[in-house]
Amino acid sequence: MIETTLSRGITAWSNNQREICGAIYECTMWTIRKASGPAAGVQAVAVAATDMAAPYDVNVDENPAWIYRRGFDTILNAYDKLPPPPDSDYPASAGGTWAATAINSAGTVPMVNSTATSGAMAGSRAVTSAAHTYAHTYTQRGCSLISAVALGACVYVFALSVY
Repeated sequence: MIETTLSRGITAWSNNQREICGAIYECTMWTIRKASGPAAGVQAVAVAATDMAAPYDVNVDENPAWIYRRGFDTILNAYDKLPPPPDSDYPASAGGTWAATAINSAGTVPMVNSTATSGAMAGSRAVTSAAHTYAHTYTQRGCSLISAVALGACVYVFALSVY
């Protein structure tokens, strides 16, 4: 799910649609935050990233995209048994020790939990959650049309990653 999100986000960013990239990243990070299956460290990164991005407007500011990107990179590195990426890979808005602290908060490297995936292949990094969770989260946050469009894309990406 994260890899697909990054692929879609990078495409949007490269086409100068940075608000779409940020909205796609936000959707996935909130999905991970609200899901019931991720490892504790993974969920801690999602909580830290969404909290850190909260002061920014994802529809007009590039900072949330960078914060979420650092969170995703930290999660993927943990699964690959690599250290968190260095501050120098990101702008100052995504800097600090938050990602490394969060991923290590559980005391162990996250492991893929194949029982947490519904219909996904064993070993998949997919995160499960009901589609209404996405809608509820975005309704509560009052997201704009851009985020709503990205939400639809995220639900579609989620469905593809699970089935």
